[in-house]
Amino acid sequence: MSPAPDDGVAVVVCTRSPARFELLVGAVQSIHAQTSPAHEVVVVVDHNPALLARVSQLPGVSVVANRGRQGLSDSRNTGIAETTSALIAFLDDDAVADRDWLCHLAKAFEDPRTVAAGGEVLAQWEAKRPGWFPAEFDWVFGCSYRGLPRQRATIRNPIGANMAIRRAPVVALQGFRGDLGRAGTAPWGCEETELCVRLRAAHPDAQVVYEPLARVWHHVPVERMRWSYFWRRCWAEGRSKGRIARSISAPGWMSPERAHAARTLPLAVTDALRECCSSRSAVPLRRGGAVVAGLAVTTAGYVSERSRLRGSEGTPGHSGFDPRLAPLVAATSLADATTDDAHSVGHGPAAELTVVIPTRDRPTQLARCLESVSASGNTSVEVIVVHSGARVVLGDLRSVTDVAGGCRIRHIAEPRPGTSRARNRGLAEATGRLVAFIDDDVTVTPQWSRTIIGAFRDESELTCVTGCVRPADLTTAAQRWAARVGGYEYPRARARFDLQHHRVEHPVYPFLPGQMGSGANMAFDAARLRALGGFDEALGPGTFAGGAEELDCFLRVLFAGGRILHEPGAVVHHFAPTSNADARRRAYRNGVGLTAVATKWLLVRSTRRAALRLAVPGFARLVELLRRTVPEAPLGTRLLALVGAVVGPVQYVRGRRASEERGITPPVADRCRPL
Repeated sequence: MSPAPDDGVAVVVCTRSPARFELLVGAVQSIHAQTSPAHEVVVVVDHNPALLARVSQLPGVSVVANRGRQGLSDSRNTGIAETTSALIAFLDDDAVADRDWLCHLAKAFEDPRTVAAGGEVLAQWEAKRPGWFPAEFDWVFGCSYRGLPRQRATIRNPIGANMAIRRAPVVALQGFRGDLGRAGTAPWGCEETELCVRLRAAHPDAQVVYEPLARVWHHVPVERMRWSYFWRRCWAEGRSKGRIARSISAPGWMSPERAHAARTLPLAVTDALRECCSSRSAVPLRRGGAVVAGLAVTTAGYVSERSRLRGSEGTPGHSGFDPRLAPLVAATSLADATTDDAHSVGHGPAAELTVVIPTRDRPTQLARCLESVSASGNTSVEVIVVHSGARVVLGDLRSVTDVAGGCRIRHIAEPRPGTSRARNRGLAEATGRLVAFIDDDVTVTPQWSRTIIGAFRDESELTCVTGCVRPADLTTAAQRWAARVGGYEYPRARARFDLQHHRVEHPVYPFLPGQMGSGANMAFDAARLRALGGFDEALGPGTFAGGAEELDCFLRVLFAGGRILHEPGAVVHHFAPTSNADARRRAYRNGVGLTAVATKWLLVRSTRRAALRLAVPGFARLVELLRRTVPEAPLGTRLLALVGAVVGPVQYVRGRRASEERGITPPVADRCRPL
């Protein structure tokens, strides 16, 4: 258990970019210069080992790595877990605090009703402030804007660059949502807005205080003074508000935005027109135009996100919290537990094989799959079920553990849909030396897990082992078609694949869908898969690309110098959909996935030459796959596969952009060996 909260104020600074190291040093120095000293100073480095080593040299601070998902929100959650103070202040790594900053923030908490507080954030311009930029939109830079109170007042939420929270109520609500806030260079936000709304909903008498005497200066670089950044940030703000609107039921929570748009912004336009007439300068007119454009772009972003999410199956409430930070929820300090302890508490000895099963709202298939895995009685197996796009509350699901047939079964919720995201989540949670991935619509044979483990023991240099996928039923035409074109054409005997000694004599090797194995039955050396970056979240079911994420992963294994073994003794049985409509959807996804993977490898500089060299034989291979059929193949499957192949490149680019907006860089081959 964590120690009882100490008196005083802890300060957490989150950082991610080596380019801002000098600014970080200035921020830390301003904290040490406070007239009211901080009880603790914690710097959280967001998934950057090189920067972590450099920041660790700073005196007078505790430096830790973000233990949750990449992004500002889980960096802050990690900082909360690392501190013991009753009050926790947050300062951006590119901000400098006034000497009395902490003193004034702490005074806001003298009222026991105060759960959060914030102060004034003044812009520290790297160059002259653009004349066209309206002061009403200084929130774009994370600064105080015209329209905020000029003296102490209660507000909905503070600005994240300068805020403080009361520890106990925030920990009780599981901290910041991990799917909100800036991640990488994507300008998302509103994580502090969502948290404060939840705090007020949980504690109706609570208040959030704005204390303008608690001042900080926020650095504004030249690249953020451009129109392109202005509209991108407005668009992201609108989308962020649209994203949290789905999970917030508190009435009137957007009243500050409505008041700002109805009163402050019209006055800004009027003042700009008046100044334009009196000065006969175009600059005020441009400033008034920026007000109108900023409001329009922000509104469009909000409407766009609400429309995109309408009808989707997301988790209401606090869906973005990362269960890897569950010790925070349980009031257990992450600093008090080793990595091994965090994984193994409540789950017995470490597993040799972790089986990851992504699923989404298919309880019947999942139960059948789990029953078959548990029937093996293999006590060295751990099962992780990742509920993709889960509709459950994570606080209830984060520690659910069942033991069946000797297998430990853990259920984890991943709020964002997508098979690749779910697999990466399972990989992050896995404790086994080996990690296997199966679909929720398969059943495994009793010896399946022991066969997988034995294959890795026989050949220590293996990175991946794939098994055989056999159809469980061939009653309908759709099922027979799926068995024929499902890519299950691998050899009947053990076969090895690499780029040195075990090559297949084929003009497009290794770009061979289904030749090396299937995503429904594959296992990896966990450490090597993590080193490869896991699965590309722009590929696979639940994305624009729709599939082929396992082919991309197999290719990266080979191009990194690894070896894949196909083990026909590791058998699973696949229950294919029975309807013709399902077959048509699968045909379309197959076509999209194949050309999406090809597009990815064409976009990567190190693999572009090889991909171009294989373009012509690869197209011939695609035509060969599309021609396969059975006498009663569902009508339209071949045409839909061709349509999918045509749109695949566009769909991959869309998915990749969506991933990059969340700060996720697609994994690529470390190097390209001659083919």
